[in-house]
Amino acid sequence: MTVDFATGLRATVQSLGWLGVRSGILTRHGLDIACRGVGVSGPAAVAGMLRGDWEFCETGTVPVVQGVLKGRDPVILLVPSSPQIGSYIMARPGIRVPADMSGAKIAVLSDTGQHTVAASMWLRGHGVTATLVAQGSFEREYDALVTGSVDAAFLPVDFRFRAERDLGATLFPIATGMQGAVVACTQRLIDRDRDLVARIVLGYIETIHWFKTQPASVVPLLAEFLQFTDEPAVAKLHAFYADTFQARPRPDEQAIRTVLMELGRTQPEALTLPSAAVVDTSFLDELEMSGFVEHLYA
Repeated sequence: MTVDFATGLRATVQSLGWLGVRSGILTRHGLDIACRGVGVSGPAAVAGMLRGDWEFCETGTVPVVQGVLKGRDPVILLVPSSPQIGSYIMARPGIRVPADMSGAKIAVLSDTGQHTVAASMWLRGHGVTATLVAQGSFEREYDALVTGSVDAAFLPVDFRFRAERDLGATLFPIATGMQGAVVACTQRLIDRDRDLVARIVLGYIETIHWFKTQPASVVPLLAEFLQFTDEPAVAKLHAFYADTFQARPRPDEQAIRTVLMELGRTQPEALTLPSAAVVDTSFLDELEMSGFVEHLYA
């Protein structure tokens, strides 16, 4: 069976499927697998999966939960990175404290999606009213910050080292407590071919292990995925995520509840949705019971 996937972001936190294909880790499990789109946006990644354009995707928790709230069947299989500071508002040097951004223009990826939700949460928490300007890609966000057409940009850690070195940007770390990037499929796919989904989960866990333990082979491919030519910055980025990618990539229930509480501000039904309604950890449970993860890291 040919298996397709897409990523919502062109960012390290959603690079594992692409890296797993390029390294041969995913394909050696008998998967004829291909990436249909990189950085299509989180909502579009989930929407394409629900239409059947691809079988699974790497995206944010927010688009998956929004799909469930609409009565659809997206399911979180695993969460590569533990909840942590993986994004920043990167501001021009004259901005020193959050209050300096009142009335500012802040570049974001899209009008919806997890990054925009997280930016809104952070600004609201600091009592800041600003204009969010959708740019469509992280590179366009960064370029807007470089040219001065915006005062700040909400960007993943991937751009941190460039922004510090080249722009002297002020960095405001974003810690919202929300569950971050996830690997998702549909309940329909699980019901139709459980063995296929099990092989996908297995391949991702092996790819995480390779990412954490083989920097010399990871960094050049990661630079290609990110379309970065600054390999020293990519090496620093790899080191950051080598620490934060989880050997046991389990969803964090409290982090998912944080997403549900935030969406509940405008969608009250989210407040009563159980976390279990958006996840299926049975594949991770089976691998852990088999001792596979312990053997992998032995």
